[in-house]
Amino acid sequence: MFNLFKKKYNFVVVGPGKIAEKHCKILLSMGHKIASVYSPNSIKNDFFRKFNFINNLEYLKNIQFDFGLITSPNKYHKNQIEEFLKLNKPVFVEKPVMISSNDFQYIKKKFPNNYPIIFGGFNLRYQKNTNFIKDIKNKKIQSIRVKWIKDFKPKNNWSLNLDISGGGILIDWGIHAIDLLNYLLDEDINIIDIKFNNFDNKIEKSIDLNLKTKSNIIINFKMSWFLSDEFVSSPLQIEFKGLDESYIWQKSGEIFLIKDNIKSKSYNSNSLMIYDYFIKYYLKKNINKIIEGEKLKNFTSYHKVATLIENLYKLKS
Repeated sequence: MFNLFKKKYNFVVVGPGKIAEKHCKILLSMGHKIASVYSPNSIKNDFFRKFNFINNLEYLKNIQFDFGLITSPNKYHKNQIEEFLKLNKPVFVEKPVMISSNDFQYIKKKFPNNYPIIFGGFNLRYQKNTNFIKDIKNKKIQSIRVKWIKDFKPKNNWSLNLDISGGGILIDWGIHAIDLLNYLLDEDINIIDIKFNNFDNKIEKSIDLNLKTKSNIIINFKMSWFLSDEFVSSPLQIEFKGLDESYIWQKSGEIFLIKDNIKSKSYNSNSLMIYDYFIKYYLKKNINKIIEGEKLKNFTSYHKVATLIENLYKLKS
């Protein structure tokens, strides 16, 4: 049950698909309300048909709302973000925030006062088990292994359209994992090499990626949309290997400690704090300089990760 005494907000949905429905059901359960739904064409998702509909973002100026929720195809994020920033409205953007480094630079230059109110929906940062290992960079980590190998391919057509999505599994799930590592390690990450495999209309379905941090931590990614006997227990798993002990973080919420060759469960919760964080720090009028600095850092982090992804795709033969 939501708190009746907390302020409730009205929001506009851009891109009324399954991901938007998931976000909206949580926000509605918290007492917030959908002011309008934007789609350039008719709405296909039954969940959104009962709400006010607009087919032109110019109409935003005629709507009373507090923030935007963007879950549209990747290609359109920059222009849609721009429409909300023109009205000085915070915006929650499903990953990736934008797919081009130039897009970030354009937005930052055009909206020097407003760009920090862009919030990236990288939910893995805000899982409770991530908070549990937030000091992982102090554990003398030597190497990291990231695995996403599951029979799971996006069901929407645009994700498999290179011109709209910007890429395949690297941008779809790799960006989630790279953002999480960037968030936890908080240091520069450089490219060693990458192999793109299993192409379908120029969209890669598998990657084998090697990265290296400034402090010489080696990071290996094995990601595929194909089910494999190599790793099927959890959709996404990250193993942090240290000198004396290792930690395994799983998207399912579990964290395992491996010490003296003994594996034990240390934590288990994937509850999300992303919505509370967004509402507390991006919607409330807060003049706290620490929070303002964190918003700037977040935007810089989104830009940094997007630039790394962009540079990786430049290596695709």
